[in-house]
Amino acid sequence: MDVGIYTGRSRCSGVLDSFVMDSDLLAEEAEKANEAAKEQDRKLSRLVYVYREVFKTEAGREVIMDLLNQCHVFQSTMTGNSYTYYNEGMRKVGLYVLGMLDIPEFEPINMNRKKN
Repeated sequence: MDVGIYTGRSRCSGVLDSFVMDSDLLAEEAEKANEAAKEQDRKLSRLVYVYREVFKTEAGREVIMDLLNQCHVFQSTMTGNSYTYYNEGMRKVGLYVLGMLDIPEFEPINMNRKKN
C-alpha cells in the first residue's frame, strides 16, 4: 500500500488562496472608490461655497439674474422647431447654477425687485 507524502495542501487550498487574494483586491478597490468619492464631495462642497460667495454680492446677484434670463430659466423654451432643444440646453445650465446656489427655482426673481 502506497501512502504517499502529505503536503498539507488539498485541491481546494489553491481556490481558497485565490479567493483570499480576490477579497483583498476587492477591499483595496473599495477603499480607492471610497477615497475618490470623498475627494469628489470635497471638491463639490468647495465649488458650492465659491458659487455662493461670488453671487451673494449685489453685483453677483445682477450677474446671476442676467445669466438666468439668458438661459430661459423663467420662460418657456418651446419654439416649435429645433431651437427648443438648444433653449432647453441653455436652461439646463441655468438650472445647474441655481442648484449650485441651492436657491429654489423662482426665488431669484425677488432678488431683482426694488423695494418700494
